[in-house]
Amino acid sequence: MRYWLYLGVWTLFFSACQTERYQKREIIKGMEQAAAQNTNDAVLRPLIANYLDYTMDYQDDAKTPIYLYRVAVLYYRARNYGEAAVHLERILAQYPETPILEEAYLLLASMEASSSGNAERAAELYRSYLEQFPQGKGVAEAEYYFLPESEKLQDQIDALIAAINGLPRGQEPTEDQLLQLIFSYAEFINTKPENPLSASYALEAARLAIRVEQHLIAVQLLEYIYHEAPNFDRRPEAMLLLAVEYDTNLTLYIRQDNLVSSQLTQHLNKEDLPTLDPIARGKALYEEILAKYPDHEVAASAQAGLKNLGKKTEEVVEEFLRQQDSIRLAE
Repeated sequence: MRYWLYLGVWTLFFSACQTERYQKREIIKGMEQAAAQNTNDAVLRPLIANYLDYTMDYQDDAKTPIYLYRVAVLYYRARNYGEAAVHLERILAQYPETPILEEAYLLLASMEASSSGNAERAAELYRSYLEQFPQGKGVAEAEYYFLPESEKLQDQIDALIAAINGLPRGQEPTEDQLLQLIFSYAEFINTKPENPLSASYALEAARLAIRVEQHLIAVQLLEYIYHEAPNFDRRPEAMLLLAVEYDTNLTLYIRQDNLVSSQLTQHLNKEDLPTLDPIARGKALYEEILAKYPDHEVAASAQAGLKNLGKKTEEVVEEFLRQQDSIRLAE
C-alpha cells in the first residue's frame, strides 16, 4: 500500500514538473514570436532571461543546449562577443551529443578568429571541429583558417572592394573602410613584392591614401613603385603623383603630430622626415619624368610642376603657420 502511495505522489510530482516545463517552453515560444517582429531590448532581454532560467532549471533537458545557442546568437548580434562565447563554451563542455554542437563550434571559432578574439583558441576549436566533423559544413572554413596569412590577403582585399562597391548609390565608403583597404593593399605588397599585382595595388592604395589625407602612406607606396617596379606600365603616372605629393602636400603634412605610417618603410621612414627636403625631391622627380618620358602625357604636368615648384607649398605652409599663431594667441 505504501509503495502505491509513494508511486502516486511521485507521479503527481513528475506530472507537475512536466507541466511547469511545458509552460516555460510555451512562454519562450511566445516570446520568440514577439522577438521575430520586434528586436528592441524590451523584447530581447526578457527572452534571454527566460532562456537562461530554463537552462539552469533543466540542465539535462534536450532543449537546454539549443536555448544556450540562441542566447549566444542574440549576444553575438548585439556585438557582445564575450557573453556569446561564455554560452557557446558551456555547450561544448557540457553537451557533446547535442545536435547544435557543430553550429556552436563554428560560431565560437569564427568569433575567436576575428581581430578581437583569441587566435590560439580559434586554432584549437578549428582543429577539434575537423576531428569531430570531417565531413561537416564548416570544413572549408576551418581549413582556410590554417592557410598562411599571405594566401588570405587576396580574399580579404576582394571582400573589402566588394563591400565598397556594394554600397547604395550615392553613399561614400567610410574612412575606416578605405583605411582597411589601404593597409590590406600594403600588407599584400609587403608580403608578396614579386607578385605582378603589387605595383597596381600600390598605385591604387596611394590614391586612396591621398583621398583620406594620409600623405606619408601615399609617398611610401609611390616610392615602392619608383624603386621596386621599374617596368610597371603606369610608372610615369606614379612618379608624377609622387612628385606632386612632395611638392604640394608633404611639407605641410610632416608638421603634424601622430603621423600614420604603412609597413612599406624601406624607402621612407617616419624618422627620416625631419631631414627630408620635399621640394628638392619633387624637383628631381619632375626633371626625371621629362628626361625619361618626354612624350608621355604626364610630361606637360611635370613641366608645369617645375614652373610652379614650391609655390603652393609656400602658401599652404604660411597658412598653417598663421593658424598656429592664432591658436597660440587664443590660449
